[in-house]
Amino acid sequence: LPDGYGKKISFWGDANGAHYGMGVDENGWKIFSDASFTYIVFGTGSSSAFTEFMRINGSGQVGLGTTSPQYNLDVAGNMRISSYSDLVRNQFNQPAPQYVPGALYLNGQDNTTTPARLSLNNGWFGWYRNSDNRLLFGFNPSGAMVLNGSTGTAGQVLMSRGFVVAPAWENDVLADMYANQQVGWAANPAFLNDGSFQQISFVNSKPIFGSESPLVISINSATKVLVKWDLVGSAACCAPGFFQLNVMDNGAVKRSLRYTIAADQTNTISGSTLITMAAGDHNISLQLAKISGSNLVFTSDNPNGIFSMITVSRITGKVL
Repeated sequence: LPDGYGKKISFWGDANGAHYGMGVDENGWKIFSDASFTYIVFGTGSSSAFTEFMRINGSGQVGLGTTSPQYNLDVAGNMRISSYSDLVRNQFNQPAPQYVPGALYLNGQDNTTTPARLSLNNGWFGWYRNSDNRLLFGFNPSGAMVLNGSTGTAGQVLMSRGFVVAPAWENDVLADMYANQQVGWAANPAFLNDGSFQQISFVNSKPIFGSESPLVISINSATKVLVKWDLVGSAACCAPGFFQLNVMDNGAVKRSLRYTIAADQTNTISGSTLITMAAGDHNISLQLAKISGSNLVFTSDNPNGIFSMITVSRITGKVL
């Protein structure tokens, strides 16, 4: 065949003179079939014992390891993206290799920029902002989570701040409590007559000398705590006593519950509630109010040596 553009190798033709195979023109080298429902296959072996490696269907979809690609690139198996060396000029105008990590790049809507890439770079893996190589989200070589280039500091947790504001690393809740809880012992008795109410305060040790420190819970960030109580109470003769218990935090009512003690009985009233605490110091107390029935008395120490007490436990983690 003469030099120049035109048909070069024809594998298939028809009576109308159209031929299909391989050829070149001003746009490049072309491999083409006769219809959109046919495909181009690469592999080894004879026609009767052919092993297929890659296929391009009539829609331009490429399949590796699959004979029916459903996407522009459809891979059945593992895929590897390797790093490469990009030659740059040094100060002496000599070419020198520059390490470029292998990556999956995503274009923006205008298809002219590369704002993000999925890459493994010196052991740091995740999504990078290509403009300044910042790791937006991923993991460092030790496996610690990275957000916007930062792993945070020890003890911090990742906190969502809604749809508009980006998440951030926040300090976990730390409470000034021994063994993650604080036990308080009733420092004063409460006598409930008709229409009366009284508040029981608690101290951080069994009251002996009357000068024990008050039970104060220190919280450095908003969280929730579990308050549990065991109150030793007695009702007077002849009728049950009905009362209301208010859980107080720095003088404010956080929860109200109602209980009954049978006539002429001494019982331990147990309960619990989950309350939210803001950052700062908190004095937890219980306020008791008689509703009806017999008069009631709640003591810090009954004849059997049983104390009324509360237990305050923090919930690990940050709860707003």
